Amino acid sequence: MPPATSPLSLPNLAKISPETLTALIEKEDVEIPLIETLELIQEPDGSPTDDFMIPKGFQSRQKARQQGR
Repeated sequence: MPPATSPLSLPNLAKISPETLTALIEKEDVEIPLIETLELIQEPDGSPTDDFMIPKGFQSRQKARQQGR
């Protein structure tokens, strides 16, 4: 049986690109600040950041995690 892992916590995260944020959101064991507090920055390849959509259910999952602390 593999060893248990603890969640990755990024409490001081302030700026993030949409692609990186999407990757973090897909991981259930990553704790990030509330989405509303994050500044979206341009992707390294220069692609736009306009079409980022918060996945359904993520904000409620994030708020539930914060209330459980």
